[in-house]
Amino acid sequence: QSVPEAYTITVEGVAAHMERPGPDRVVDDEMAGVDADDHLALEVVADQLRGAIMSTPITPDLATRIVDEYEELCDRRSEVNVPTAVRSSATGEDGADSSFAGIFDTFLGVSGPDRVLQAVQACWASLFSPRAVAYRARNGISHRQMPMAVGVVELVHARCSGVAFSLHPVTGKRDRVVVESNWGWGEAVVQGRRD
Repeated sequence: QSVPEAYTITVEGVAAHMERPGPDRVVDDEMAGVDADDHLALEVVADQLRGAIMSTPITPDLATRIVDEYEELCDRRSEVNVPTAVRSSATGEDGADSSFAGIFDTFLGVSGPDRVLQAVQACWASLFSPRAVAYRARNGISHRQMPMAVGVVELVHARCSGVAFSLHPVTGKRDRVVVESNWGWGEAVVQGRRD
């Protein structure tokens, strides 16, 4: 089989988590009157918001469903603690008027039920990275307009990996395909680093 095993925690998961006592109230309180150009204040607010999300436990029902799906993924692969990529995917991430590409977190090499749960919660918390908070504030976008789904995908053991662009990323010309790659999982490529 050439397609990795995977499952998704839908946008309803983060919505339910945010509505629990704690996160949504903190977001509303902290975001009121935030100046998008005050980088220090935004960083402080972003830290508080991520802390509120990470310190609020996932509901037992949702946590059980996430773990059950992970264990089923492991069963399908006949392997214990299959390494995964836990990937954020916010709705409205890329649109005609805005692009959040690369702002939200993805975690590679996550194995074991407890680590998967932590990574899912950390993806949700990345809705409030300083860059994401500043970008939404500048564009008048509420976090409620872009709830986040999270994909848990079996990690392919790759010797090398990368990104292919169907048009030149700098010139916009469509007469060539540009491929950027490096050894391993390709994190440096997608983050724009030269490791």
